[in-house]
Amino acid sequence: MLIFGEDYHLAGVLTQADILKVLDPKLSQTPWEAAPTWQDLKTPAAHQQMEAQVRGFMSAAGPEISPEEDLLRASQLMLQAGVDILPVYKDNQLKGMLRLEDVFHQVSRAILAP
Repeated sequence: MLIFGEDYHLAGVLTQADILKVLDPKLSQTPWEAAPTWQDLKTPAAHQQMEAQVRGFMSAAGPEISPEEDLLRASQLMLQAGVDILPVYKDNQLKGMLRLEDVFHQVSRAILAP
């Protein structure tokens, strides 16, 4: 989910992983052998977390790119920033989003092409 600020500029991204982390921080902090249980998600504290403001747990939007950017440069930005999505801006307006799966699809097509 894309989160926009008052100036309609992309402020961040709310991912499924972000939501799970806020519902129960133990999901991302507990060693695999001591995994939390389903009951941990049904506690009053977990329900209270659902009332938290999005800005407290959304992911950063990541670096911006232009529509003319090279695909390899975009993938480099994603990998170095640790993001799966990049906002694409032209003339200071959001034109779209580039997802890592889109990049992977194009790269795999190019590699596998005869």
